[in-house]
Amino acid sequence: MRLAGGPIGERLPEFEGIDLNKAESVRALAAWFLASVIQRSQQWLAVHEADRLKNRVAVWSANVGVPVEHYDSQALATFEEVLGVAWLWVKDDLVPKTLQQALPSYRLTQPRLAAEVTDFHAVPEIAAAVQSFVMSRESVPGIYVYFDVGGGTVDGVAFNYLNFRGERRINFYSGKVEPLGVSAIGTALSKGTSAKIDAVTLEGLLKTCAPSTLAEFVQRIRRLVGYVIMTARQKDGRNWQEDASQSADYEKKFIGRLSTSRMRPLIVFMGGGGSNSDWYRQSIESTYKAFQHHNAGVPPYKLVEVPRPKDFIVPKGSADEFIRFAISYGLSFPFGEGPDIGLPSQFGEAEKPRQWTPPGAFNYADSKDYC
Repeated sequence: MRLAGGPIGERLPEFEGIDLNKAESVRALAAWFLASVIQRSQQWLAVHEADRLKNRVAVWSANVGVPVEHYDSQALATFEEVLGVAWLWVKDDLVPKTLQQALPSYRLTQPRLAAEVTDFHAVPEIAAAVQSFVMSRESVPGIYVYFDVGGGTVDGVAFNYLNFRGERRINFYSGKVEPLGVSAIGTALSKGTSAKIDAVTLEGLLKTCAPSTLAEFVQRIRRLVGYVIMTARQKDGRNWQEDASQSADYEKKFIGRLSTSRMRPLIVFMGGGGSNSDWYRQSIESTYKAFQHHNAGVPPYKLVEVPRPKDFIVPKGSADEFIRFAISYGLSFPFGEGPDIGLPSQFGEAEKPRQWTPPGAFNYADSKDYC
């Protein structure tokens, strides 16, 4: 979030005369963190997958997830620069040991990016998260929504999934990230405590906070949900409130407005460690009624988990929850092997249907006075 220009929480302090809030400090720290993760991953594989690497020269590549909102903005260039520097540090085996080393090393390494190719790629996070759904035979083309509830943020997107004879594509209509994750809200409610905050702890804090504070957090979640869904609704020109029992072989004659009980629901995927929280689920679901989405042409939401792929192996010591690993699973695919991606900035609002006018009516707005 600091790389994207949207820091969570208060300003950071100075460290040995270095302002940690400056852009160069944030970039150097982010690059060091990524380089450390890459280096430790390679070392782990060398020990635990030694048989696979025997008599082989490993060719490494990596993907990192970036929220769709940031991926579709000028912030992407910053992410890619930081990724490239981290990759070269590992490649040269020169990962800095201290912040004082990282700052000058970053300045020296950054100019090399234009000439040296790195196999380290930024990928839209939610595109990775829905990889298992998109690649499954059960996936049906249409409009979908995804909310990833993490520790620091809630990342929401709405997308149109297309499948042209096996050629899959995800067109993201909207994307929004807000600092409303489990730890972000929990830390605010507990007044900066250093204790670990998970979904269970957050539920307890929310039950004891002031009603006005709780209402404000619920409203912020709803505004995020409303923005994501209504932006997509304005960009997609189709009717979302379809009769669930209609088919090519059978068509019901119905005059008037459909009731919500008859509509095909809008599938809303939930992911991330905080998606098990009842409070997040209820806050998201309540948006439909609170913001009158029925009157805006939106069908009722149906909250579901992303389907677990058959080849997914639960990491040792982890709970049997695919929702926590959906993004990691999608990022494990080599760059370019996933579906094609369309970004929100590529799609404008759909043209509104023309209003009916009686035959022979004269539109005075189209006339001009040439005198």
